[in-house]
Amino acid sequence: MKTRNRRSSNFAVGSRRGEVSSPLEVAAPAAPGIETAPTERRPSIGCARRSYAFTLVELLTVIAVLGILAAILVPVVGRAQESARRARVKTQFVQWAVAVEGFRAEYGYYPNFATSTAAPLPAACRVNEVPGLFVQTLTGRRADGAALDLARALAANPRRVAFLNFAADELGAGANPPVGDAFGNTDIVVLVDRDGDGMIAAPNPLPAVTAVETGRTLTPDVAAFPAGGVRAGVVFYSAGAGRNAEDIVCSWR
Repeated sequence: MKTRNRRSSNFAVGSRRGEVSSPLEVAAPAAPGIETAPTERRPSIGCARRSYAFTLVELLTVIAVLGILAAILVPVVGRAQESARRARVKTQFVQWAVAVEGFRAEYGYYPNFATSTAAPLPAACRVNEVPGLFVQTLTGRRADGAALDLARALAANPRRVAFLNFAADELGAGANPPVGDAFGNTDIVVLVDRDGDGMIAAPNPLPAVTAVETGRTLTPDVAAFPAGGVRAGVVFYSAGAGRNAEDIVCSWR
């Protein structure tokens, strides 16, 4: 009778302390020399972990959203890159014009880059019309750093004055490489004020330019020139991206 009361009191004490929830969970003392296996407690159903996975609809929704974002961002990035290249081309043209003006200040006349040397000199020509002449005349050396080897360049710049240093990405390969703009165009027209009035009128006809990226040949719109001409001593233009006449990059606008 005393033993039963003692067990009941032990159960009551354990229940109050939260240590034993049932008299069946009270472990019997182990006999001396015998090891007992630890009891395994199973988690309750409410504590079981749940595994989550995307459904097919959710995956398709994410893919659709990414596709929409790509369709929006790709053209925007492309236009930004094209604008940056147009700005780079204009910077190139400004640098080249400054070099040509420096040549005129040094020798008193504008250099002739055209194939023809007969008077009157043409007001419009292409910078790569004679391979290496544009580079050698303005740098006083060949593109590879060697001495001038074009008789016309040596005659034009006998003092070998370096009016300009071309960047590596502006030049092609070879001893007398073509000069290119930021779009890779080597068909670049240069117009020079031959009569010395400080104005460059639109030549008739306007020389067309060919774009490297599209292969199209484009002619500038006459409206690109102011009515009285461009107030400058030398100007340049090239086809730019080459999709249409609006892509033509002009140094004066």
